[in-house]
Amino acid sequence: MKEIFEATGWSLGAAAVLWALALLPGAIVVHHALYLYFPRRQQFKMSLLGASNPGVSKRLEELYFGWISIVVRYVLPALKSSSPDCVSGA
Repeated sequence: MKEIFEATGWSLGAAAVLWALALLPGAIVVHHALYLYFPRRQQFKMSLLGASNPGVSKRLEELYFGWISIVVRYVLPALKSSSPDCVSGA
């Protein structure tokens, strides 16, 4: 990391702050994904307890709150937005 900011003359502390700020959008997206998978998934299950077709409710739960769905919709974009290529501007 020091080599990246050596050309600008910034201190290592300033570089660390810039990296932390650059990683913030990805961290927010991951936080949202975790919220969807854990508390929101439980709320969704509770709202469909009286559903007439439990097979449909299970498929809907997996569609919106399954691991694959969460990874594709949230984790991959978070990794892309926080990747070193994106952060360093390369």
